[in-house]
Amino acid sequence: MKFGLWLLTQRQAHQWSQAELAERLAVSRQTIIALEKDQHGPSLDLAVRLSQLFHVSLDQLVEAVTDPAPQGSLFPSLLRPTGLTPVIWSQIGQRRVLVPTHRIEGTPLPDALWDPETDAVTALPGARRPDHVILAGGCDPFAGWLSQVFHEHHANLHLETVRLSSSQALRAWQEGWLHLAGTHLFDPELQRYNPDSLADVPHLRLPYLTWEEGLLTRPDERVERLAIREPGSEAHALFRRHTAQSPAPTDVFYTHRAILDTVLHRRGWAGVGLGSLAAPLGLLFEPWALESYDLWIRWEDRHLTWVETLRSALASPRLTALLAQVPRVGLAQETSR
Repeated sequence: MKFGLWLLTQRQAHQWSQAELAERLAVSRQTIIALEKDQHGPSLDLAVRLSQLFHVSLDQLVEAVTDPAPQGSLFPSLLRPTGLTPVIWSQIGQRRVLVPTHRIEGTPLPDALWDPETDAVTALPGARRPDHVILAGGCDPFAGWLSQVFHEHHANLHLETVRLSSSQALRAWQEGWLHLAGTHLFDPELQRYNPDSLADVPHLRLPYLTWEEGLLTRPDERVERLAIREPGSEAHALFRRHTAQSPAPTDVFYTHRAILDTVLHRRGWAGVGLGSLAAPLGLLFEPWALESYDLWIRWEDRHLTWVETLRSALASPRLTALLAQVPRVGLAQETSR
């Protein structure tokens, strides 16, 4: 990685001008310009001041500015950015997978900056090892709790969830873009959720959550518009199975929380979503289905450390206690044993 790009990134992250950074480092603005253009590198004394200013160790500074710029593959189906983009990264087989941080559940710190013009990936100080980042996909609004407990069981591993519909997650997992996928897909013919026939690769399916899904409404308010999930999501399929003709015009949203926020803050709106999210906020909920949300793992990965860590997290009393705070959701019986 070029030192100049690293320095430019740090300066812009702090919203400092070149003159302001120069003043903080007790050097001239021309020195900062030369450093950012890679006309020369920092002296040892300046490197020490940089490490103190940006709160990184000298080892981290050296690692950040001497690693060759790796290449990465943007997660499929995402719009290609036009400028430097903060990403989290992961290593799945021989593929370095990059996901913009805004598509990750929660607010993770980025591991790197990705330049879509050159495909160069610039590691940021404190970046995690890509092979220590486990990528899940799905629409689990409680993924943050699972990630927290997962990390507690293995301090070197990190579970990150890409926000996807069940169909998108299953497809991306089968194509090798995810370590695991979460789904709650119902098969009308078999009358069951997540049958093994949905996946065409050898796999292990771990029961994870059960939750109620149905209609969210505000008390004493006439429904004028309906928020539904996108085609390919189970929430969308449930709406189509349950409603022969929509009682109101519909708009598509891409996460459970987006639907919840819409119903909560916009008058005249109702939505198809999870009762566990609605109940604590005083919304009315009409249950339509009790659904199973399962995790799909490749059979060949079943003995890997991260899978054992995931099993431990799913069986943890800590996760059980966290989910017990929320109504209309719980760990699947097979998981909690």
